[in-house]
Amino acid sequence: MAHFNLLRFPTLEREQKQRQQWQTAGLGSLLGALLVGSVLAVQSFETDQLVAQTQGLRSQLAERQRLAQTRQQQQVQNQLIRQQLSQLEQLQSQQQAWVLLHKGLLEVPPHHGIRLQRLQVEAGQLDLQGQAASAQAVSSVAQMLAERWGVPLNLQSLEADGSARDAAALSFAWQGQWPALLNAVASGKTKP
Repeated sequence: MAHFNLLRFPTLEREQKQRQQWQTAGLGSLLGALLVGSVLAVQSFETDQLVAQTQGLRSQLAERQRLAQTRQQQQVQNQLIRQQLSQLEQLQSQQQAWVLLHKGLLEVPPHHGIRLQRLQVEAGQLDLQGQAASAQAVSSVAQMLAERWGVPLNLQSLEADGSARDAAALSFAWQGQWPALLNAVASGKTKP
């Protein structure tokens, strides 16, 4: 038989077990709450860091997009400048061709008895018409100008001019390629 002990009465023992269970449950709840609170604090801290990183990445993305847009605008502007430069180079080449043509026509023909009456550049063709004292002068001046310009001048017509005061006068027409003269100027094949 079990000893009967008044200090360990079954009701008292039951109350102590319940008290101990409540204390254990309270302690467990307290530890659980502390654990949950610490996990939430860590997650909150990590969330704040992720938000800060996201904002940093967004600002970097915005900066890169701005730089890309600026670079694209610069490329468009550079392309426009290249086009303008190309047009200016073409104009300069044409101007040099005109200067070379003018200079050649002022220097060579008058010394050989040739008088130019018409100059026309149309559809890539350079047409020169004039009068000369002799066929020999027409041929030699055409050869000199062709060598000077780097473009052959083809004799299109040579006729005796009866309307001129001098019965020995000849009317002539030369034809050359204007683009060939432009190319000769651009490549430096002409002589000043």
